Amino acid sequence: MSESVLRAAASYIFAHEDKDEPAHRRVEFLWHAGEPLAAGIPFYSRAFAIIASLVPSGVSVRHVMQTNGTLVNPAWCNFFCEHDVSIGLSIDGPAGLHDSNRKTWNNHGSHYRVMRGYRLLRKYGIDPGAICVLTQESLRQADVIRFRRI
Repeated sequence: MSESVLRAAASYIFAHEDKDEPAHRRVEFLWHAGEPLAAGIPFYSRAFAIIASLVPSGVSVRHVMQTNGTLVNPAWCNFFCEHDVSIGLSIDGPAGLHDSNRKTWNNHGSHYRVMRGYRLLRKYGIDPGAICVLTQESLRQADVIRFRRI
């Protein structure tokens, strides 16, 4: 996304924010689609600065990223903490279910890398949410898809 597109989108959002409704004084930017971390920290540093420069008085901004977690590293964790970014992980259950649909570029399962990212987030005090894509196979194995803190 170019800076001009980001500036236009944020300006539009803030221009249409309901100024008469106090409950709507927080705007969330949800970064997802593909793998948002692939854009890199410099992109988000610029994006967050642009958005911050456009925030109207009395409006707070929250950033949320939905990631597969494979690119999470200490630099990303520091960035998330510095900017109070909420994180959602895309994980489709235990390794067998997850890896059947979520492959790396070299056609290997990504569960191990997702869990490595999860553990690193937790090490930095970040408590991610999660989404799970349900398939016919995962529905047949619904009993193995459950929340469990690691």
